[in-house]
Amino acid sequence: MSNILDEFVSLNNKNGFHNFFLFEDGKGFSIQKKLKEDDNTSLISFYIPESKNNLKKIHISATYGRKVEDGVQMRQGATDFFAPIDLQSSDDYFYDSVNNKLLKGRKEISPEGIVNEIYNIHIKPTRLIIGFWIRFKVWFWKVVIKNFYQFLSNFFHWSLYLINGNKYLYEPIGETERMNGKIVSSKYYPADQKEKDNDGKDIEANGFDFYGHKVSYWVIAFYSIIHIFLYILSEYYNFKPEILVKIFTNSFLLFLYAILSMLTIDVFIPNLLKVFIRFFSKSSIKCLYKKIKL
Repeated sequence: MSNILDEFVSLNNKNGFHNFFLFEDGKGFSIQKKLKEDDNTSLISFYIPESKNNLKKIHISATYGRKVEDGVQMRQGATDFFAPIDLQSSDDYFYDSVNNKLLKGRKEISPEGIVNEIYNIHIKPTRLIIGFWIRFKVWFWKVVIKNFYQFLSNFFHWSLYLINGNKYLYEPIGETERMNGKIVSSKYYPADQKEKDNDGKDIEANGFDFYGHKVSYWVIAFYSIIHIFLYILSEYYNFKPEILVKIFTNSFLLFLYAILSMLTIDVFIPNLLKVFIRFFSKSSIKCLYKKIKL
Protein backbone atom coordinates (compact mmCIF):
# COMPACT_ATOMS: atom_id res chain seq x y z
CA MET A 1 0.00 0.00 0.00
CA SER A 2 3.07 2.22 0.15
CA ASN A 3 2.56 3.76 -3.31
CA ILE A 4 -1.08 4.60 -2.53
CA LEU A 5 -0.04 6.14 0.77
CA ASP A 6 2.56 8.20 -1.06
CA GLU A 7 -0.22 9.58 -3.28
CA PHE A 8 -2.17 10.58 -0.19
CA VAL A 9 0.94 12.24 1.27
CA SER A 10 1.40 14.17 -1.97
CA LEU A 11 -1.96 15.89 -1.34
CA ASN A 12 -0.43 17.71 1.63
CA ASN A 13 -0.15 21.46 0.90
CA LYS A 14 -2.09 20.95 -2.34
CA ASN A 15 -5.47 22.54 -3.16
CA GLY A 16 -5.74 23.84 0.39
CA PHE A 17 -5.14 20.50 2.13
CA HIS A 18 -2.58 20.59 4.91
CA ASN A 19 -1.47 19.05 8.21
CA PHE A 20 -1.23 15.49 6.89
CA PHE A 21 -0.88 13.16 9.90
CA LEU A 22 -0.11 9.42 9.71
CA PHE A 23 -1.59 7.32 12.52
CA GLU A 24 0.89 5.48 14.73
CA ASP A 25 -0.25 2.03 13.61
CA GLY A 26 0.20 3.05 9.96
CA LYS A 27 -3.34 1.97 9.04
CA GLY A 28 -4.79 5.41 8.58
CA PHE A 29 -4.21 9.12 8.37
CA SER A 30 -5.91 12.48 8.64
CA ILE A 31 -5.67 15.67 6.64
CA GLN A 32 -7.17 19.12 7.12
CA LYS A 33 -8.57 21.89 4.96
CA LYS A 34 -9.96 25.31 5.87
CA LEU A 35 -13.16 26.50 4.21
CA LYS A 36 -12.62 30.13 5.18
CA GLU A 37 -10.22 32.21 7.20
CA ASP A 38 -11.36 31.67 10.79
CA ASP A 39 -10.64 29.34 13.71
CA ASN A 40 -12.56 26.43 12.17
CA THR A 41 -11.22 23.69 9.94
CA SER A 42 -12.29 20.41 8.38
CA LEU A 43 -10.57 17.22 9.51
CA ILE A 44 -10.88 14.23 7.15
CA SER A 45 -9.73 10.87 8.51
CA PHE A 46 -9.19 7.54 6.72
CA TYR A 47 -8.68 4.23 8.51
CA ILE A 48 -8.39 0.62 7.31
CA PRO A 49 -9.04 -1.80 10.20
CA GLU A 50 -7.68 -5.33 10.40
CA SER A 51 -9.60 -7.76 8.21
CA LYS A 52 -9.05 -11.23 6.76
CA ASN A 53 -10.85 -10.21 3.59
CA ASN A 54 -8.85 -9.06 0.61
CA LEU A 55 -11.43 -6.31 0.06
CA LYS A 56 -11.16 -4.12 3.16
CA LYS A 57 -13.61 -1.39 4.07
CA ILE A 58 -12.19 2.10 4.49
CA HIS A 59 -13.64 3.95 7.46
CA ILE A 60 -13.85 7.64 6.60
CA SER A 61 -14.96 10.58 8.70
CA ALA A 62 -15.13 14.32 8.08
CA THR A 63 -15.53 16.70 11.01
CA TYR A 64 -15.82 20.46 11.08
CA GLY A 65 -15.06 22.58 14.11
CA ARG A 66 -12.62 24.79 15.93
CA LYS A 67 -9.04 23.72 15.42
CA VAL A 68 -7.31 22.49 18.57
CA GLU A 69 -3.88 21.03 19.21
CA ASP A 70 -4.84 17.40 18.65
CA GLY A 71 -7.42 17.88 15.88
CA VAL A 72 -10.89 19.44 15.75
CA GLN A 73 -13.22 20.24 18.63
CA MET A 74 -16.68 18.71 18.34
CA ARG A 75 -19.41 21.27 17.77
CA GLN A 76 -22.03 21.87 20.44
CA GLY A 77 -25.13 24.01 20.80
CA ALA A 78 -27.24 25.38 17.96
CA THR A 79 -26.82 23.91 14.51
CA ASP A 80 -25.32 26.13 11.82
CA PHE A 81 -27.22 24.96 8.75
CA PHE A 82 -24.76 26.59 6.36
CA ALA A 83 -21.72 24.96 7.96
CA PRO A 84 -20.09 21.74 6.61
CA ILE A 85 -21.82 18.59 7.84
CA ASP A 86 -20.01 15.91 9.83
CA LEU A 87 -19.76 12.63 7.92
CA GLN A 88 -19.08 8.98 8.62
CA SER A 89 -18.73 6.37 5.88
CA SER A 90 -17.69 2.73 6.02
CA ASP A 91 -19.64 1.12 3.16
CA ASP A 92 -18.72 3.11 0.06
CA TYR A 93 -14.95 2.85 -0.34
CA PHE A 94 -12.66 -0.19 -0.21
CA TYR A 95 -9.01 -1.13 -0.40
CA ASP A 96 -8.19 -4.14 -2.61
CA SER A 97 -5.11 -5.56 -0.87
CA VAL A 98 -4.46 -8.10 -3.67
CA ASN A 99 -4.36 -5.61 -6.55
CA ASN A 100 -3.32 -2.68 -4.34
CA LYS A 101 -6.21 -0.51 -5.54
CA LEU A 102 -8.77 1.81 -4.05
CA LEU A 103 -12.37 1.16 -5.04
CA LYS A 104 -15.66 2.98 -4.87
CA GLY A 105 -18.14 0.17 -5.20
CA ARG A 106 -16.60 -1.82 -8.06
CA LYS A 107 -14.89 1.10 -9.77
CA GLU A 108 -11.28 2.08 -9.16
CA ILE A 109 -10.73 5.52 -7.70
CA SER A 110 -7.59 7.50 -7.01
CA PRO A 111 -6.53 8.73 -3.53
CA GLU A 112 -7.09 12.31 -4.65
CA GLY A 113 -10.53 11.33 -5.98
CA ILE A 114 -11.62 9.94 -2.59
CA VAL A 115 -10.39 12.96 -0.66
CA ASN A 116 -12.06 15.41 -3.04
CA GLU A 117 -15.37 13.48 -3.08
CA ILE A 118 -15.59 13.31 0.71
CA TYR A 119 -14.66 16.96 1.10
CA ASN A 120 -17.18 18.12 -1.53
CA ILE A 121 -19.98 16.19 0.18
CA HIS A 122 -18.79 17.50 3.54
CA ILE A 123 -19.13 21.16 2.45
CA LYS A 124 -22.32 20.67 0.40
CA PRO A 125 -24.56 22.45 2.96
CA THR A 126 -22.51 25.63 2.46
CA ARG A 127 -23.79 25.90 -1.12
CA LEU A 128 -26.98 27.90 -1.38
CA ILE A 129 -28.95 25.84 -3.93
CA ILE A 130 -27.16 22.48 -4.11
CA GLY A 131 -27.08 22.18 -0.32
CA PHE A 132 -30.74 23.11 0.29
CA TRP A 133 -32.04 19.51 0.63
CA ILE A 134 -29.30 18.58 3.12
CA ARG A 135 -29.97 21.72 5.18
CA PHE A 136 -33.69 20.92 5.16
CA LYS A 137 -33.10 17.37 6.42
CA VAL A 138 -30.73 18.60 9.15
CA TRP A 139 -33.31 21.22 10.21
CA PHE A 140 -36.19 18.73 10.12
CA TRP A 141 -34.49 16.06 12.26
CA LYS A 142 -32.25 18.10 14.52
CA VAL A 143 -34.64 20.96 15.19
CA VAL A 144 -38.29 20.09 14.42
CA ILE A 145 -38.40 16.41 15.42
CA LYS A 146 -35.86 16.83 18.22
CA ASN A 147 -37.84 19.69 19.78
CA PHE A 148 -41.11 17.78 19.31
CA TYR A 149 -39.73 14.82 21.27
CA GLN A 150 -38.38 17.20 23.91
CA PHE A 151 -41.80 18.85 24.16
CA LEU A 152 -43.44 15.45 24.78
CA SER A 153 -40.83 14.60 27.42
CA ASN A 154 -41.51 17.94 29.16
CA PHE A 155 -45.27 17.40 28.86
CA PHE A 156 -45.08 14.05 30.67
CA HIS A 157 -42.64 15.55 33.18
CA TRP A 158 -45.17 18.19 34.22
CA SER A 159 -48.02 15.67 34.08
CA LEU A 160 -46.17 13.59 36.66
CA TYR A 161 -45.59 16.70 38.77
CA LEU A 162 -49.31 17.51 38.62
CA ILE A 163 -50.23 14.02 39.83
CA ASN A 164 -47.78 13.45 42.69
CA GLY A 165 -45.66 16.60 43.06
CA ASN A 166 -42.42 14.89 42.04
CA LYS A 167 -40.07 16.45 39.48
CA TYR A 168 -38.57 13.53 37.57
CA LEU A 169 -35.82 14.19 35.03
CA TYR A 170 -33.91 11.82 32.79
CA GLU A 171 -30.56 12.62 31.19
CA PRO A 172 -29.87 10.17 28.32
CA ILE A 173 -26.13 10.90 28.38
CA GLY A 174 -25.07 8.95 31.44
CA GLU A 175 -28.55 7.40 31.81
CA THR A 176 -29.09 9.55 34.89
CA GLU A 177 -32.45 9.70 36.66
CA ARG A 178 -33.15 12.57 39.04
CA MET A 179 -36.07 12.88 41.41
CA ASN A 180 -36.58 16.36 42.86
CA GLY A 181 -32.97 17.26 42.05
CA LYS A 182 -31.40 14.14 43.58
CA ILE A 183 -29.78 11.37 41.58
CA VAL A 184 -31.68 8.10 42.07
CA SER A 185 -30.00 6.12 39.30
CA SER A 186 -27.04 6.70 37.01
CA LYS A 187 -24.60 4.80 34.84
CA TYR A 188 -21.66 6.90 35.98
CA TYR A 189 -22.59 8.41 39.35
CA PRO A 190 -23.72 6.64 42.54
CA ALA A 191 -27.20 7.49 43.72
CA ASP A 192 -27.41 10.10 46.49
CA GLN A 193 -27.72 8.56 49.94
CA LYS A 194 -31.09 8.86 51.58
CA GLU A 195 -31.39 11.52 54.25
CA LYS A 196 -31.39 9.98 57.69
CA ASP A 197 -32.51 11.23 61.06
CA ASN A 198 -30.29 11.39 64.14
CA ASP A 199 -30.95 7.73 64.95
CA GLY A 200 -29.73 6.61 61.53
CA LYS A 201 -33.17 5.58 60.32
CA ASP A 202 -34.58 6.49 56.93
CA ILE A 203 -36.82 9.53 57.02
CA GLU A 204 -40.22 8.59 55.60
CA ALA A 205 -42.09 11.18 53.58
CA ASN A 206 -45.28 12.56 55.13
CA GLY A 207 -48.29 10.79 53.81
CA PHE A 208 -51.63 9.16 54.38
CA ASP A 209 -52.15 5.50 55.28
CA PHE A 210 -54.61 4.31 52.64
CA TYR A 211 -55.52 0.74 53.62
CA GLY A 212 -51.89 -0.02 54.44
CA HIS A 213 -50.53 1.76 51.38
CA LYS A 214 -48.59 4.97 52.07
CA VAL A 215 -49.93 7.74 49.86
CA SER A 216 -48.64 11.33 49.82
CA TYR A 217 -51.01 14.15 50.67
CA TRP A 218 -50.38 15.58 47.18
CA VAL A 219 -51.74 12.40 45.54
CA ILE A 220 -54.70 12.34 47.92
CA ALA A 221 -55.51 15.94 46.98
CA PHE A 222 -55.19 15.21 43.25
CA TYR A 223 -57.29 12.03 43.63
CA SER A 224 -60.01 13.95 45.48
CA ILE A 225 -60.08 16.87 43.02
CA ILE A 226 -60.41 14.50 40.06
CA HIS A 227 -63.36 12.70 41.64
CA ILE A 228 -65.07 15.92 42.68
CA PHE A 229 -64.67 17.22 39.14
CA LEU A 230 -66.09 13.98 37.68
CA TYR A 231 -69.01 14.11 40.13
CA ILE A 232 -69.87 17.68 39.12
CA LEU A 233 -69.75 16.73 35.42
CA SER A 234 -71.98 13.69 35.96
CA GLU A 235 -74.52 15.79 37.86
CA TYR A 236 -74.43 18.60 35.31
CA TYR A 237 -74.91 16.29 32.31
CA ASN A 238 -77.00 13.77 34.28
CA PHE A 239 -74.58 11.04 33.23
CA LYS A 240 -75.10 8.08 35.58
CA PRO A 241 -74.27 4.74 33.93
CA GLU A 242 -75.96 1.80 35.65
CA ILE A 243 -72.65 -0.02 36.26
CA LEU A 244 -71.19 2.98 38.12
CA VAL A 245 -74.33 3.34 40.20
CA LYS A 246 -74.01 -0.33 41.23
CA ILE A 247 -70.33 0.12 42.12
CA PHE A 248 -70.94 3.18 44.29
CA THR A 249 -73.94 1.62 46.06
CA ASN A 250 -72.14 -1.64 46.86
CA SER A 251 -69.67 -1.40 49.76
CA PHE A 252 -67.42 -4.24 48.55
CA LEU A 253 -67.25 -2.97 44.95
CA LEU A 254 -66.67 0.58 46.21
CA PHE A 255 -63.76 -0.70 48.35
CA LEU A 256 -62.22 -2.47 45.33
CA TYR A 257 -62.71 0.63 43.18
CA ALA A 258 -61.04 2.86 45.78
CA ILE A 259 -58.01 0.55 46.09
CA LEU A 260 -57.54 0.00 42.34
CA SER A 261 -58.13 3.63 41.34
CA MET A 262 -55.74 4.90 44.03
CA LEU A 263 -53.01 2.43 43.00
CA THR A 264 -53.53 3.46 39.38
CA ILE A 265 -52.98 7.13 40.17
CA ASP A 266 -50.24 6.63 42.74
CA VAL A 267 -48.25 3.79 41.14
CA PHE A 268 -49.22 2.72 37.61
CA ILE A 269 -49.64 6.13 35.91
CA PRO A 270 -46.47 7.69 37.46
CA ASN A 271 -44.37 4.68 36.41
CA LEU A 272 -45.85 4.83 32.92
CA LEU A 273 -45.11 8.56 32.70
CA LYS A 274 -41.48 7.89 33.68
CA VAL A 275 -41.23 5.41 30.82
CA PHE A 276 -42.55 8.06 28.42
CA ILE A 277 -40.15 10.70 29.80
CA ARG A 278 -37.15 8.38 29.32
CA PHE A 279 -38.26 7.28 25.86
CA PHE A 280 -38.80 10.78 24.46
CA SER A 281 -35.66 12.14 26.12
CA LYS A 282 -33.63 9.40 24.42
CA SER A 283 -35.41 10.01 21.12
CA SER A 284 -34.60 13.72 21.31
CA ILE A 285 -30.88 13.02 21.80
CA LYS A 286 -30.89 10.44 19.00
CA CYS A 287 -32.27 13.10 16.64
CA LEU A 288 -29.45 15.44 17.62
CA TYR A 289 -26.88 12.83 16.59
CA LYS A 290 -28.90 11.26 13.79
CA LYS A 291 -26.94 10.30 10.69
CA ILE A 292 -28.26 12.21 7.70
CA LYS A 293 -28.20 10.19 4.48
CA LEU A 294 -26.49 12.18 1.73
